[in-house]
Amino acid sequence: MADDRDKPFAVVPRPEKGNLVELVGLEKFLRRMVRSEIRKTLPRERDKLARGMDRDEEIAGLVQLLAARSNDAKDEVLRKALTLYGLALDAREKGHKLAIINADDYIVHDVIGFESMVEALGSRKD
Repeated sequence: MADDRDKPFAVVPRPEKGNLVELVGLEKFLRRMVRSEIRKTLPRERDKLARGMDRDEEIAGLVQLLAARSNDAKDEVLRKALTLYGLALDAREKGHKLAIINADDYIVHDVIGFESMVEALGSRKD
């Protein structure tokens, strides 16, 4: 039976009808299998959850900071951010670049990460 514990879904012979000893043995075996799978899976899932919570806290903090700086509600900050993201994607699809310009219409900052797909692929050095 030691070999069966290593298999994800071990095939266990069906106990004969009315054989209490075999039923108890089967129950113990199944409990061991379940405990073993929980021990293997739980740490991975716990780590995934912790990483997700860290990201959620970081995002929530950033939204809170931007809301305070702009005097907007948090949901308004998210709406504006997603609108800007959509505009950037639209510009990229049309082959345009995204930049920040000053009052004299000079580019003070190129926004990277939204280059056109042709530009992005052409600039890669494989």
